[in-house]
Amino acid sequence: MTEAMTVELIIDAYWTMKGFWTRPRFSFQTEKGGWSDFDVIAHHPNRRILVVSESKARGHATDIFAFTPYTMKKYHCSSFADWESGPKNYLSFISNVPHIWEDNLIFESRKEFKNSVSKLILQLVSNYMITPELLSKGEESVRALFLREASSFPLNKSAIRANLTTPFDLFCEIQSMIIKEPQGRRYGNPILDLARELNRFLHPKVHYGGRGASESAKKENHGRFLKVLGIN
Repeated sequence: MTEAMTVELIIDAYWTMKGFWTRPRFSFQTEKGGWSDFDVIAHHPNRRILVVSESKARGHATDIFAFTPYTMKKYHCSSFADWESGPKNYLSFISNVPHIWEDNLIFESRKEFKNSVSKLILQLVSNYMITPELLSKGEESVRALFLREASSFPLNKSAIRANLTTPFDLFCEIQSMIIKEPQGRRYGNPILDLARELNRFLHPKVHYGGRGASESAKKENHGRFLKVLGIN
């Protein structure tokens, strides 16, 4: 299996924390004989939720793309899906999703797919920042794009959800979950264990240091962390 990239590991860790079974870099062969893959597949058998996640970032190391009312007006686009659909754009992965039930990639038959999935989430994790007032409409436009392209979808249309987010958002959610419910043992996942170590030093319980040692260490570590991030 091809080595997963860091963003894919963040996605994998996020859904793992949510109780999903995950598989990064799920490869499959297309009808033309070529090969493609889904960056992360996540499935929750009890809740019957299947997630197809795509990670994508273009540009230089510090580049973030914006989708705002200004973007829509300046470039005459009606929605995020209108702006980023196409064979080489951020939403190109959507055209591959029907292979899951048409070619029985994950489940052995279409019937098993229907028995195992009651909600399908199409997730794009990218370096796009969508303004809050456009996020819901943007996700609905992605959902509508999928429904136009996937005429053979075996479930009710209400089963489709779209999720547009960033690696930063996901890592912040991971960190928040670990802060709320810290685990004593290592997770055995590099992203979760990184978040666990950040939590250890940003929210420390200092032993053998005397009264006030925990608050002192917390203040010192917070200051140092903000400084190296260029925030303080």
